[in-house]
Amino acid sequence: MKEWFTSNELADEALPGLPDTKRGVQFLADRTGWNESLAYVRDRSGRGGGLEYNVALLPALARIELERRHRRIEAPEPAPAEDIVLGDDLSDRAARERDARLAIIAAFEAFSTGQRLSIRSRAKIFTDAYVAGTLTIEPWIRELVPGMSPRTLMRWRAAKAIGRASRLAVDRAAARKGTGVIDVANGGAVRNFVLALMAQNRLLSAQQLRQLIRSEFGDTLTVGAKTVPVPPVRTIQQAVKTIRETEHVALTKLSNPDRYRSTMAPSGVGTLRWIKEPNTLWMIDASPVDALCVDGRHHIYACIDIATRRQVLYVSRTPRAAAVALLIRKAIMAWGVPDKIKTDNGSDFVARDTQRLFAALGIEMELSDPYTPQQKGHVEAVIRTFQHDCATLLPGFVGHNVADRKAIEDRKSFADRLGEETAKAFDVRLNGAELQVYVDRWNETIYSQRVHSALGTTPVLAAAASKRAIRTVDPRALDLLLMPVAGGNGTRDVTKFGVRVDGFHYVVMDALPGDRVLVRMDPNDAGRIYAFGAEDGRFVGEGVCPELAGIDPA
Repeated sequence: MKEWFTSNELADEALPGLPDTKRGVQFLADRTGWNESLAYVRDRSGRGGGLEYNVALLPALARIELERRHRRIEAPEPAPAEDIVLGDDLSDRAARERDARLAIIAAFEAFSTGQRLSIRSRAKIFTDAYVAGTLTIEPWIRELVPGMSPRTLMRWRAAKAIGRASRLAVDRAAARKGTGVIDVANGGAVRNFVLALMAQNRLLSAQQLRQLIRSEFGDTLTVGAKTVPVPPVRTIQQAVKTIRETEHVALTKLSNPDRYRSTMAPSGVGTLRWIKEPNTLWMIDASPVDALCVDGRHHIYACIDIATRRQVLYVSRTPRAAAVALLIRKAIMAWGVPDKIKTDNGSDFVARDTQRLFAALGIEMELSDPYTPQQKGHVEAVIRTFQHDCATLLPGFVGHNVADRKAIEDRKSFADRLGEETAKAFDVRLNGAELQVYVDRWNETIYSQRVHSALGTTPVLAAAASKRAIRTVDPRALDLLLMPVAGGNGTRDVTKFGVRVDGFHYVVMDALPGDRVLVRMDPNDAGRIYAFGAEDGRFVGEGVCPELAGIDPA
């Protein structure tokens, strides 16, 4: 509310006990000594000059009428952090009740400033005006506090003055929560029992729950010092309704862990925003493609660079360590060598060949905890984006779940579907190689050129803006590291006959009998191997088996 008025403004208000002309107000100010009060009179700023008078100078009746006309009761400013009492477990209703009472107290304090009346008189005048509705009050405050007495107002002021604003928070509905028979019976054991049954089988009726309670606890329950019979079905229905509302998250976590992880579990948004440079951290994962190919259903392997959100996708017929290696090769040839790669505990990701490849390239491997896909949410989002943005448009799309697949099948009548092959039903036309071409084209022309919400730019531009040096590796050396190792763990002892692999001997001219080597097989020539030192990884030399040389391993 405005607290400073010119003589003209006071005359326009026509307040009781004050003249209704500018000249009359000026005569009153001179006669009563307003102009000598340094605290309540000041020069008017702006053109015209003159004086302004504080509302504290007004007679009591004039001041009260001015307050009634212009005082507005509204939400107070947020309390400073140091005034907030931690640990106050307030419901939303209780917090709003507290804020409404604080707003009323603040309005009363402003009303009282400069008043020459006693505190009791001021409280009486203020509360009467509040109850009569002559004060301007925000509707939500009026709804929560329809009325009050002077004694109530004084009690609220006292609670605020001693720093106990939480006492102003009253939620009568919340005060009754947790006091029902099911809640308190047998020290809370009955409620826990019902909660466990609901988590195990959400379809149990109240009648069945009552029978199970009687079977577990008997026909009577203990409530404090009293013994009461098992409540009727209607009471249990109400308790079940309340438990479903208050324990919704807990029930979901117990009864549907997948839904809890995907919709409720903390996602850790922003935890990797400190990664600003490319190739600091990659994430990799795999999932079956939501589309069929003429040569079967394939898996999509995905790799994302966290800093730039660039992604590489590789199509594989089956989940295997070789697919992981080829995905990494594809990403390294496009982006360079990363510092760290995070993945899950899948057998294809933790295979010895994969770990050996990472070690040879100096890449740190970080594994997420079992059954915690949220720890690699970025690559999970990549796969989800691919499935919904790319796979949906593929010939052979079978839907993202059973319901989707059923809807696609239902496009035709049962008679049309009877005896129809799956490939024809879903319009399957692509093979694995064609799917890879389609996926790469989508990644390069659509995804990479689209502004990413977390970056504010496209992945391509985000990568181009970095000045970090890229660590590269010779393609031939990389191909060598990707070659499959010999059976077992890949290590062999060199004998005078050479190196034995699958019953054949390979002669390695630069190896001596007694040396222990790691053997990699040439994927294009069954008669050729490459030997490396088993301890230090240094290249020893090529080995040749004359009887197999030049023969395709396949």
